[in-house]
Amino acid sequence: MVTLNTSFKRLKKLLGAKITLEELEEKLFQYGMEVESIKNDEIVIDITPDRADMVSPQGLVRALRPFLGLDSIKYKVKETKNKFIITKELASIRPFAVGAIVRNVKFTDDLIKEIIWVQEKLHATYCRSRRKAAIGIYPLDNIKFPVYFKAKTPKEIKFIPLDFNEELTGDEILKKHPTGIKYAHLINKFNKYPVLEDSEGKILSMPPIINSEVMGKVTKDTKDVFIEVTGTNLETVNQILTLMTTVVAHETGVIEKLITVLPNKEIKTPLLEGEKMSIVFNNIKELIGIEFTSGQIKRLLKMMDYEVLSETENDIIVNTPFYRTDILHEVDVIDDIARAYGFENIVPKMPSVSTIGGLRDETLFIEKLRDFMIGNGYLEECTFALTTEEEQYKKMRIKNPPPHATVIEAKSPYYSLRTWLLPELLKCVEQNLHRDFPMKLFDIGDVVIPNEKHEVKAKNELHLGVINVSDKAGYENIKKVFDALVETFDFKFELKRSNHDSFIKGRSADIYYKNKRIGVIGELHPEVITNFSIKLPVVAMEISFEDLKN
Repeated sequence: MVTLNTSFKRLKKLLGAKITLEELEEKLFQYGMEVESIKNDEIVIDITPDRADMVSPQGLVRALRPFLGLDSIKYKVKETKNKFIITKELASIRPFAVGAIVRNVKFTDDLIKEIIWVQEKLHATYCRSRRKAAIGIYPLDNIKFPVYFKAKTPKEIKFIPLDFNEELTGDEILKKHPTGIKYAHLINKFNKYPVLEDSEGKILSMPPIINSEVMGKVTKDTKDVFIEVTGTNLETVNQILTLMTTVVAHETGVIEKLITVLPNKEIKTPLLEGEKMSIVFNNIKELIGIEFTSGQIKRLLKMMDYEVLSETENDIIVNTPFYRTDILHEVDVIDDIARAYGFENIVPKMPSVSTIGGLRDETLFIEKLRDFMIGNGYLEECTFALTTEEEQYKKMRIKNPPPHATVIEAKSPYYSLRTWLLPELLKCVEQNLHRDFPMKLFDIGDVVIPNEKHEVKAKNELHLGVINVSDKAGYENIKKVFDALVETFDFKFELKRSNHDSFIKGRSADIYYKNKRIGVIGELHPEVITNFSIKLPVVAMEISFEDLKN
C-alpha cells in the first residue's frame, strides 16, 4: 500500500483554492483514493498504487486541480547547453543516468521534508530499493558543467559522505557509513564503482549510495539545484526524474532541460511531453456502457488533465499527461473517462437479452485431456507457477536456459516463472519419496514464455507434462501414452530423434506439429534423476497445446 502523509493546510496552500476537509475526502474518493486517517491537521491518504506521480502533495494537487475544474499546473521550462555525460564503462554496472536543473526554488522546511519523503517513497517502491533507480539532488552553486557519470576503482574514490566529517574511500563508505552498509550489495560485486564528478573533478556522489557532504547537501539557503537519477532501466530513470523535478519546481521553480549524453544518443531531460493516443468512440461505449457525446468526452478528458488534439468521426486523439507512468493502453484512458464521469453515476441494468452460460472450448478440451490421462492410470498434480532457476534448468542439465520471466525483489526463494512442467513434477516425486512406487503423474497448466509482441512482454502457454517413475520404466511406456493420445484426439504429430540435455542420448525425440516443435518425449538422464534424489528410472513427456487447443 502506498500512502501520502501531509497536512491539510499544506494541501490547501498548494491547491490554491478553498476546500473543506469533507469536500476533499469526497473528491479523493471519487478519484479512487481514500483518506486513511486524520489527526489534527495531519492527513494520511491511501494512494492508488499505480500512480507514482501522486506520492507527493505536489503530485496530488496537480491531479486534483483539473478534476475540481481548476486550471492545470503549468511549469516554466527553458533550454540549456549544459551537458550531463554518461561514459561507456558503466554499461555493465549502472548504465543509465539522466539529469535536470531547477532554478529559483524557495526551499522551505515543508518543501525539504516533502522532497525527503518523496525520495524515500520512490526509492522503497518504484525504484526497487535503489536497485532500479536512485535519486540525487545537489546545490548548483559549486557545480561546473559538464557533469560526468563514470566508473572508478574504490581507492580512486575519495570524498566526505553526507553527515560525516572525514574523507573516506569507496570501500570505506560501504563498510563505515550506515547508508553504505545498507546498500553495499548494489555495487560491491564490481571492480569499479559509479561516481558523479563535475568538470573540475569534484565528486558529487557515489550513486546509488550517498551524496557528498560538501557538494550534495541542500539547505534553506539553496536556490538552484541539479537533480539526477541513475539506474538500470532508461524508461524508469526518465520517469523518476520527471516526477522529482516537478515536485521541486511546483511552486516557484524554473526547469532547465539538460543535454543528457548517453553512449549511443543524446536526449534533452527531463521528458515533459505526453504520448499521443487514439481513443475509439465505440470502445468507450462498449467498456463504460454509456454513449457520450463528443463534448462530454472532451470535458471528462480535461478533468483528468488530457489534452485533446483532434477528432474524427470514429475516434479522438489525445496527448496523455506527461507525468503519468500508468497509461499503457487505450483502456487506461477510458478508465479515466469513467472515473471523471463518476462510477456512482453509472447505473447498472440487466442485459436486454437472455443468455445461457457454458464452458469455454479450451476448458472442455482440458477436461477431456484430464479424463484421458486419468483413464490411462495417471494421477493429476497441480504444481506452482513460481519456481527457481536451479530447479527449472540446472537440475535438468539445461546448458543454455531459454529466456524466462522472474519476479523482481522477490521475498520468497521462488522467484522464477516456469517455462516447462517436468521439473515441477519431478519436485513432487522428490517430496514424496516415502510413498509407494511406481508413480505416474501428470499436470495440465500454463507456463510463462517471454514474448515482446505482447503488451506485458510475456504470454501463457498451455502445457501437458507427464512422468512415469518405475523400476521398469522405459521409452516404450511413455510412447504408449503418446500413441494413445494421438489416436484419441486425432492429432497429426510427428516424432524426430533429438539430443535434449535432460534426456538420455538416443532415447528421446522431439514432438512436431505442422513442422513446429511443440514438445519432447523420452527417458530422463540419470543425472537429472539423481538431482531430484530419485533412485528409479523416469520416462517423461511434455507437449505445448498452445497451437492445438482450438
